[in-house]
Amino acid sequence: MDQGMSISQQILDSAAEWHVRLEGDAPDYDGFAAWLEADPLHRPAYDQVIALDILVDQHLASMADVVTLLPTPAPTAPSKPIAANDDMPMIPLWRRAGVAAAVAVLVGSASLLVSNPWSSRIEVETGRGESRVVQLADASNIALDGNSRITYADDNPRSIELAQGSAMFTVKHDAAHPFNVSAGAYQIHDLGTEFAVSRGHGHLTISVASGSVDITGPGMARLKALPGDRIDVAEEGGQARIERFKVDPDSVASWRNGRLIYDNIPLRLVVADINRYAPNRITVVPQHAERRFSGVLTIGDGSQLAPNLANLMDLPLDEQGRDARLGAGNMP
Repeated sequence: MDQGMSISQQILDSAAEWHVRLEGDAPDYDGFAAWLEADPLHRPAYDQVIALDILVDQHLASMADVVTLLPTPAPTAPSKPIAANDDMPMIPLWRRAGVAAAVAVLVGSASLLVSNPWSSRIEVETGRGESRVVQLADASNIALDGNSRITYADDNPRSIELAQGSAMFTVKHDAAHPFNVSAGAYQIHDLGTEFAVSRGHGHLTISVASGSVDITGPGMARLKALPGDRIDVAEEGGQARIERFKVDPDSVASWRNGRLIYDNIPLRLVVADINRYAPNRITVVPQHAERRFSGVLTIGDGSQLAPNLANLMDLPLDEQGRDARLGAGNMP
């Protein structure tokens, strides 16, 4: 059975009501975040409501065709088809008084969204040393670093999956449609801000340049990140190690200018960053892993990142084939 089919009508109604409340004059963002965390089905239910809103918005001119996709309405639903020029506009139905009835007609069956003939998955990928800016339909944009890949549905561009690499998100404010980034098991929720996400080798970094984001994931409480926050999440022995550091907001996603900028960051995290670019796999020996680094590294083709870091930290670099250990061996 499709996962969405297990979402009850009560949860879908609640999701639609939150959609209405977030568009009001005093949206309760904290309450909304608490509702999202209260049940693992709340997020996919809310995503269905948002996706349907976008779908109807994009295809209002073809609403007569959309109606043919809907499940048979309940006895309390309107008996006549809803046309694009109806006195009660189709967009969005849940803003009317009959929120529950509208959702019952429109999202009562998860197969409606699955069978959406207009929806397709868009994938954007960059190669080594390549960067790209993706302009979304809502005027938000995503800057992709090299060796990065994102995917999203063309009818829901405010829900992005970062499959690998690094991306800088510049998000247009829209209280009715939160911007969501999935990175493995973790979710980053945003309304309108600038933040960067990096993912690779079991390590996740979220850095905020302006605004704020909420981060949720397995084994962690909801975490709010503010401007100048760098949040690092690493899987260690099946447990998530979560750390917060302060950075200059202007240095967030400095890779866009060909540099990596650090201020008092542990070497193990610097090494995790440079592994996105270096041709060899770099590790740092445990006795030096917590040493702090402040400085600027030029990315270039990635081949000199580890040697330059070793020189700046006055540490040996032992290179063996495609592996290199920082802090191992003797300095020449």
